[in-house]
Amino acid sequence: MTLQAKVSGYGAKLWQVHEVLEQLPFVKDAIAMDKWTEENVHQFVAGFLKVRFPTVYVLNKIDSPFADNNITNILDKYDEVILSLSLSLSLSLSLCFYSYLLSFC
Repeated sequence: MTLQAKVSGYGAKLWQVHEVLEQLPFVKDAIAMDKWTEENVHQFVAGFLKVRFPTVYVLNKIDSPFADNNITNILDKYDEVILSLSLSLSLSLSLCFYSYLLSFC
């Protein structure tokens, strides 16, 4: 069974598995999968979770006077973070739209 087949239940694509494997140092040493240590498996799983299920932070009220400091603090605290910046009004409108309370014409 291939590694991609083992994670296909998570909806993983082949390119995602390749991306994770390219980041792992022990793969470059050509260690066969059946020789992976428990630590190697944990490294693969941690990398796979980052690629397959990235964490996205939606920062609301980006128009507030302290927004710059808050964004900087988050970027300093978390590495490889994906930020989506929004105004409170746009977020409210989006929620109404997706809740079928509002339609854009």
